[in-house]
Amino acid sequence: MGEETLFHEALAQPPADRAAFLDAACAGQPELRDRVEKLPAVPPPP
Repeated sequence: MGEETLFHEALAQPPADRAAFLDAACAGQPELRDRVEKLPAVPPPP
């Protein structure tokens, strides 16, 4: 699963469940989780 897909799936989770979702989705891949967490939650204005 790609970074952007994980990002959008994490945002679809209730805020209280996002960390657990990322724990499971990125298990064994701390670099992937770090990249997903660095993606901006709100895109910059055009």
